[in-house]
Amino acid sequence: MIQPALPAIIENAPASERERFLASATLVRLPGGQIAIGMSSRPAMMVFPTAGEVRVYLIGTEGREITLYRVGPGSSCVLSASCILGSSSFPAVAQVESDLVAWVVPADVFRAWVDSSVFWRDFVFRLLGERLGAVLARLEESTFGRVDARLARRLISLGTEIHATHQELANDIGTAREVVSRILDRWKVEGWIDSKRGSLTILDAAAISRISI
Repeated sequence: MIQPALPAIIENAPASERERFLASATLVRLPGGQIAIGMSSRPAMMVFPTAGEVRVYLIGTEGREITLYRVGPGSSCVLSASCILGSSSFPAVAQVESDLVAWVVPADVFRAWVDSSVFWRDFVFRLLGERLGAVLARLEESTFGRVDARLARRLISLGTEIHATHQELANDIGTAREVVSRILDRWKVEGWIDSKRGSLTILDAAAISRISI
């Protein structure tokens, strides 16, 4: 029987912490599209993905979404850690974006580990340091950055062949679908992209890169 992959942090952990993790953690699988943590709920588990991805996003008063960050193999959800340690409600939504395989640890167990272990306290501080800067940068970009530049950067990050709807791209950069559609229509006329329902191809990467600056 093949041993399931372990999270990177556990692969590199001291033997005692590895044993403690294996004694308490459970392997789970969640399909794409499932809500992993709902708005205002209390996280019941700390999740350590080994495959797949979770999108963490906010929903505005008018129903618009903005992606805060994604959690995949080698990372964990900083908001989950914060809520577990602070006994507070989740201020966003965490949704499985692509089929997820993850180890999960009960919230009370994870809290006890952080209370008693330097290893786990260091993990939480590193997680905070990595994610906080990224989240603040995303919020600053969404508030002050040009929408076309944000969209260009998102397209570049996805590669040449992109499978995403206008709504999904709008959610990622924190704007309305109609705005994304207008920009993409203009770029299509310019010959920079070719698009069809649910996907698009970058034809002039240099032009898109110039817009992203």
